Amino acid sequence: MGRFSCVEVELNRAFRNTWCVVALLVGVALALTSAVLQIDRYLQYVALDFSSEKYYPPHIYNCFGMWMSVEFINPTSLLFYRMAPLLAAVPFSWSLGEDFRTGYIAQLRTRKSMLTYIAGKLTACFLVGGVVVVFPQLVNFVAIACFVPAYMPDITDAMYLGIFDDNLFSGLFYGSPVLYVLSYCALDFILAGLWSGFVACVSYFVRNRVLTLAAPYLALAIIQVVNERIFILLGGIKGIQLSLFENLRAATSMYVQSMDVIVAESMVLLLFMALSVWAILKRDCL
Repeated sequence: MGRFSCVEVELNRAFRNTWCVVALLVGVALALTSAVLQIDRYLQYVALDFSSEKYYPPHIYNCFGMWMSVEFINPTSLLFYRMAPLLAAVPFSWSLGEDFRTGYIAQLRTRKSMLTYIAGKLTACFLVGGVVVVFPQLVNFVAIACFVPAYMPDITDAMYLGIFDDNLFSGLFYGSPVLYVLSYCALDFILAGLWSGFVACVSYFVRNRVLTLAAPYLALAIIQVVNERIFILLGGIKGIQLSLFENLRAATSMYVQSMDVIVAESMVLLLFMALSVWAILKRDCL
């Protein structure tokens, strides 16, 4: 075999396998369903007879506020963000453990160093995880923007839009809403990519595909439940969002996001990956 790039090989494996297609189809289906429901909501507003119905300012119906990350009405939007970590992991995060279990790594090890292989694997996991989570959100936004005007959101309508001054990137939402959408997509790409890489490292220790995907996701669900109750038990103090489910989304169920918490979550995922790489390389040298 001639010279080849581990990154190219792993990217090809990541994006051209069946599970990547399945995850993308599920994500896009949820995003389009959410878009259709939002468009229908807007068309019902347009058809209102304002002489007999309650009047709402037209600019609260804008494509930025009706984007699936911001709106908090449609159950399909909530379902997408609940499934997002799983969708990020399904395409390729199981493959690291699978390569060791099947003996694929033994063949590759004669041509490339273990560090080169792992770097290519985690790069592919990061990119495919980010794409699977962000692409449906962009599809949703574009679909809504084809029907709903791009009115500039007004801060006086925060009670309708749900984005207040303590929300993450709220200044961009009311000042440069396109940058707001792109900023959240970039944040989600990073978080989903890191989660995909984290689960890939878990697969090295577990090496059971179902358990690799289910156990970390279950841990996230437990954190979500604890997050929803801990600040109430502490006397109803103002809480922060600890859940990855909610930190992927602009509209949160109870508490607002903190960039410090998001950075801390990212550092924890990176630390686990670094320790896992160290453990794999140490074992390879024995």
